[in-house]
Amino acid sequence: MNAKWISYPVSYPKRAKLFVAVFLIALLAGFVLVRSVRSQEIESLQAQSRLCEGSLLIAEAPSPPKAFTGPVFLSPGQYTSDFNQQFLELRPLYVRVIAAGPHIETYNEQVQAIAQIDEQGITKMIGFSSYRDLQEKLSQPGPPGFSTHAQYLHGIGVVGFTYNTERGSQGNEWTPDDEMDRLFSTNPGTNSVVQYTNIVKSYGFDIILWVPYRFTADGENAPGQKNPNAEQAFSMMYQAGLSGIGLQEQYAIDHECVSERVAAFNETVLMHTNAAGGTKPFILINALMETCTDGDEFAESSCGLPPGHYPWQHCDQFIDQIADRVDAISLFDPPSQELVDFIETLRSGSTPPYQIYLPLSMKD
Repeated sequence: MNAKWISYPVSYPKRAKLFVAVFLIALLAGFVLVRSVRSQEIESLQAQSRLCEGSLLIAEAPSPPKAFTGPVFLSPGQYTSDFNQQFLELRPLYVRVIAAGPHIETYNEQVQAIAQIDEQGITKMIGFSSYRDLQEKLSQPGPPGFSTHAQYLHGIGVVGFTYNTERGSQGNEWTPDDEMDRLFSTNPGTNSVVQYTNIVKSYGFDIILWVPYRFTADGENAPGQKNPNAEQAFSMMYQAGLSGIGLQEQYAIDHECVSERVAAFNETVLMHTNAAGGTKPFILINALMETCTDGDEFAESSCGLPPGHYPWQHCDQFIDQIADRVDAISLFDPPSQELVDFIETLRSGSTPPYQIYLPLSMKD
């Protein structure tokens, strides 16, 4: 018995050490193989991204981003079109009368249209481009049974207003020059947004959103020209009761990559959150199918978006990356099946692979 054990070729401790050694060698080989495969994947992604000089690297997100599930803003014309039933299936919705600029000519017809809406999941609002137009309309006598037009609007379910500040052009007037010039006034008695807000509140409405140029939302008089009074003016607006701000992303997403727009969006939201005393205000995003289509073309040539992408993928991935901070999306495209498809795309979330566009300089 003893001789048998003594003559056994390898003792138990030695066998254990041998097993561990073999295991570690196999583990190391597997690690090297995975690194090699991953390296090939990264090189492949880099090759896809180098479609032009200064293009971007595609990096896969670790998990799918949250899809946007909030309400979409439509006009009365969009909502009451032949696609009404499809839009109803996409609730929650905001239906907003557009009385900004030349659209004020159809104000009465639009108000009559939203007065007929009684479906659940629909929020009604109105947008003007001048606080003078707002004051004039709200103070007018109402129809039988209502002392003022404002009281009538309460009666049909209107809950708030947007202030759309744009200069327009000759013969296509939007916001008067003097109102535009006082957007950053630090005097609450002259600041245009504060005056608009005060009028809305004086008639008992709850929601007031300001929709300026995108650069104005960043506190700039023109792109790259910071107004020194902007942050103080923003704080004054929120103290007066401004609910939130609309960001016109439709004019930037067609020529910038996702990472650039997400960074710009985050910076703007942080600025307005600070101005509102630390509470994030209501954030509305403007989008257009046309510029989202153009955005796909740009992203293919400059951001590394694969040629086999689905329609509006560039915009969809941008919205998904900021979905947890966006309260609503406003759409201005004519009613069509394509618009229904566009909304469904934004609501469904990005399809695999979930990608983020990063500048090549950030690769390491």
